[in-house]
Amino acid sequence: RQCPLIKLMNKDDKKKIRVVRVLLIRHARTTHNASGIIQGQLDTEVNEDGEEEIKSLRANLMKMMSNSINRVKNIRKIVTSDLQRCLHTAQGMMIDASQMIEESSKLRERHVGVLQGCPRKTAPMEFPRAWATFCESKTKRGLRCAGEGGESVDDVLRRVRECIEDAVRSVLEEEEEEEEESSGDATIAVVTHAGVLLLLREYLVDEDLSGEKNRGIVRNCSIGTMRVEVDTSNSESKSNTRWILDSWGKVDAEGTADVL
Repeated sequence: RQCPLIKLMNKDDKKKIRVVRVLLIRHARTTHNASGIIQGQLDTEVNEDGEEEIKSLRANLMKMMSNSINRVKNIRKIVTSDLQRCLHTAQGMMIDASQMIEESSKLRERHVGVLQGCPRKTAPMEFPRAWATFCESKTKRGLRCAGEGGESVDDVLRRVRECIEDAVRSVLEEEEEEEEESSGDATIAVVTHAGVLLLLREYLVDEDLSGEKNRGIVRNCSIGTMRVEVDTSNSESKSNTRWILDSWGKVDAEGTADVL
């Protein structure tokens, strides 16, 4: 009779876990960011401060790539929200011309309906019902924001997860075809928005941050890192990936914005 532990080991041995590193990057600063205006899916542009942030972001990425201790390889693909502030950030942070940029509406900020374009400080007074619905939706994930196009938390999580997992699988497929050998893990960069990153951290990842508690709001152009582990032994399973957060981008301790 076989020992239960040996049975368990044999079962685990059949798993083929592959890892993709995902860099989580918030777009560069906009005038709306500076003014405290809720952007949501408004297509705003990067301002002068944001341009300087992009230069620093590119330099930080180059340091990350050259660090021999780091498991991050050269970025195979940049997947970005198709809104200008993210796309411009993605284009400016490119280290070499061979990097592919893929635009996706699935990485857009959460659409918050009538609150878009409203100063955050006055939103509760100008749109009290819509603001109350937005606040309530943090615990009632299926509740959509008031106004045309308003999304729920679940709406955002669904599209973001689908986008990132598609990108991860495509990179693994490319590496298999190329039979590439490297000491590092395949790497992609995701350029998106503060609200998306906060929801991703809250609901989609298993955290491993050595007791870090401050979530705050990620600063513009800060870099977080995540591992996506894929069990390639069962490609038909819808639950064969695990998301693990290794580091969180720089945060503003007093930041309380959910959608900017």
